[in-house]
Amino acid sequence: SPTEGATNRSACILCAPGKANPIPGSSNASKCRSCLRGSFAASAGMGHCVPCLAGTFADRSAQTACVECRHGHYCPRGSSIPSPCPMGTALNAVGARAVDSCITVAAGYWASLGSRTPTPCGIGTYNALLGQNHPTACRQCPLFATTLGTAATNLSECVCMATLELTVN
Repeated sequence: SPTEGATNRSACILCAPGKANPIPGSSNASKCRSCLRGSFAASAGMGHCVPCLAGTFADRSAQTACVECRHGHYCPRGSSIPSPCPMGTALNAVGARAVDSCITVAAGYWASLGSRTPTPCGIGTYNALLGQNHPTACRQCPLFATTLGTAATNLSECVCMATLELTVN
């Protein structure tokens, strides 16, 4: 009001970016509160903090922006930390919004929690199953047999070394 309130200009101070004043009409800087993790205030004078959009996160308080969700993770709206893709899935992209962005790994591979890319089964091993989450999912070829490369998906890809012959029972 023109007849009440501040007596000089220095008394009316906007909240700094990263902070907000939840009291309507207040210009008292002591009422400014830091935005909580998972939210931000982009500019000075904000009345409230804004939740991070899906695909972004803010892992510290008093942020002026949220950052893009990283590889192998997804970030629902208001995220304070990225959520890792489940074991047996991977995500080689940034900015994922939901767990359904994480892709089940193919046969011949495995992926641990929060994987960016799946890990192929090594030479001499194979894995016929989708969505595996540990290197033990890669089964050894029979004795004196190996694969010609990585990411084998079937026992039939195991070949005899040298002049031996493979027999499968």
